[in-house]
Amino acid sequence: RILAGFGTSSSGVSRPELFETPATTESDLSVNVFPNPSNGNTTVLFAATQDGNAVVEVYSLNGSKVSALFNKDVVAGEEYSVDFNTSAWASGVYFVRTSNGSDAAFSKLIIMKK
Repeated sequence: RILAGFGTSSSGVSRPELFETPATTESDLSVNVFPNPSNGNTTVLFAATQDGNAVVEVYSLNGSKVSALFNKDVVAGEEYSVDFNTSAWASGVYFVRTSNGSDAAFSKLIIMKK
C-alpha cells in the first residue's frame, strides 16, 4: 500500500488514505502512467467513465500539488492521453490523481534522474 492522499474522518480531522498501486479506484476509471520510472517525457492514459469534466494532477509525497496537467470536458468511453515532461522535477515518488465526475484513481509515479 502507498500513501496517496488525505481524507477527512467523521470528526473532521484530516487523515492519510492508503491506496494500492499502480492505480487504485473505487470505480471503473482505468489509468496508466508510463514510462514508470521516468526521467523525462511521461504519459497519463485514461479512459473516461462519464461525460463531463476530467482532471489529472500530480502531487508530491507531502501532498503538495506539483502540477495540474489536464482539466477538460470528456466523453464517456473515449481514451485520453496527457503528455508532460518531468526532466525539471526532483527524483522521488509522486502521485498522479485522475478524476472524472465521481470517479477517481491514484497512480504512483517514480522520477529517477540518471
